Amino acid sequence: MKKINKQSIIQSFFKIIVILFESFADIYKKDILRHAAVLSFQTLFSLIPLIYLSIYIVSFFFELPNQRTIFMLLSKYFIPDVAQKLTYYIFLILSKIDIHSLGISGMSFLILITVFMGLSLERSVNAIWRIEKESSSKRRILYHILGIGITPFIIFIPIYYGYRWLGSTFNILNKPIMFFSLCLILSLMYMVLPRTKVRFVSAIIGAIISSALYEITKIGFSYYFRLITGPLYYKIYGAIYFIPACIVWLYLSWIIFLLGSNISYKWQMER
Repeated sequence: MKKINKQSIIQSFFKIIVILFESFADIYKKDILRHAAVLSFQTLFSLIPLIYLSIYIVSFFFELPNQRTIFMLLSKYFIPDVAQKLTYYIFLILSKIDIHSLGISGMSFLILITVFMGLSLERSVNAIWRIEKESSSKRRILYHILGIGITPFIIFIPIYYGYRWLGSTFNILNKPIMFFSLCLILSLMYMVLPRTKVRFVSAIIGAIISSALYEITKIGFSYYFRLITGPLYYKIYGAIYFIPACIVWLYLSWIIFLLGSNISYKWQMER
């Protein structure tokens, strides 16, 4: 029995390697680069509303006295070192927004932007899964609204309580906890976004691999930009050199996300 289990693990490992190489080959076949470019462009307009809406939803249920600290911890994980300056400006913008001045129309606009972003993301994922059938518009919008409500808690709560209970010690556990949170969010997205039944194993395989690729790419991007591209960008763009870096990183992030979705698709189709 032990030999069978060992053989099964080895086979699964080699299968993941094969699927990973096949997914990289599908970058051009499934037009992943174009889908990532479209999502990156839309993210530029929806990033601030999405972050603000997430903070508002969480703060509605929990007191967040250390919002700046929590925000910086999140950005430290999700954004490379070379683009960290952007987090300062984002937080500056968010701190000047008054929820009471927005009113119902302002909040509706924020929700509308994030829902449109979700619908565009859904189209890209279903293109990778080669699914052409349409589902109910009301049902899709309901899923995205639920996603907007649930996702912030998966991200913020581990950071909030970890920082609150562990204090400075939490800095050591920040990466493992955020890696787990990212895997959980991606697995849920890979299960819900395709308009077909996705097995949990297929979703979690894609989520783990894409989360690992995300971390590796973040480290590599930081070194590459700091040593090679950074000095050139600084000569051209001056003090705002970090903005092109953020756009490139945004593009790479969406490529990794779509690759993870493609890995989930291939794992499910070949089982």
